[in-house]
Amino acid sequence: MILKEIKKKKKYYTLIFDDGTCFNCLEELIVSNLLLIGKKISEEELEDLKNQNEYFKYYDLALGYISKNMCSKNKLNNYLLRKEANNMIIEKIINTLKNKKLLDDQKYFNYMTDYYFRHHYGKFYIISKGKQENISDEIINNSLENISYEDFYNSCMELANKYIQSGDISKMPLKLKKYLFQRGYDTDIILNVTGRVNYEERKIY
Repeated sequence: MILKEIKKKKKYYTLIFDDGTCFNCLEELIVSNLLLIGKKISEEELEDLKNQNEYFKYYDLALGYISKNMCSKNKLNNYLLRKEANNMIIEKIINTLKNKKLLDDQKYFNYMTDYYFRHHYGKFYIISKGKQENISDEIINNSLENISYEDFYNSCMELANKYIQSGDISKMPLKLKKYLFQRGYDTDIILNVTGRVNYEERKIY
């Protein structure tokens, strides 16, 4: 078949062939394959063009998504699955973005670790968030290396001090431990901090 006409429709182009075949594609497909009026295309080549166009379509979606969202490999994978991309296209897109340094799980989780630490969450909460997003143990550990035991201890102290300023004193010792545990601090830090609380005075010494 011969490419008879190319019509532009907003961001898409319609390729029209002499046998009546037509399909919409992105500009990248036309440029990368040098598609000009009069070019002969076989059935096999047309099928390959359609596959390439699927890739360009989802790659374009991926770029739009990561430009608006702090993104991990897993987040992008799930987004593209929701958009009905197949696994082969998703893997190719993720590898391309990683090679171009546009997708980096270490940078992403460094940011997430800093965010949760600043909002007074402990080590185990941060680890659980990494696991939920299929972040590797190596990346999680690398991010946590930037926060010392003392940092987590001081963070727990600040949170506990804020917590004890209100509420029923009689129930507070148990509730405080439970609260700090839910925030992901380790047992040693929790026992250390709660052992220094004077509930009557609502102070930590």
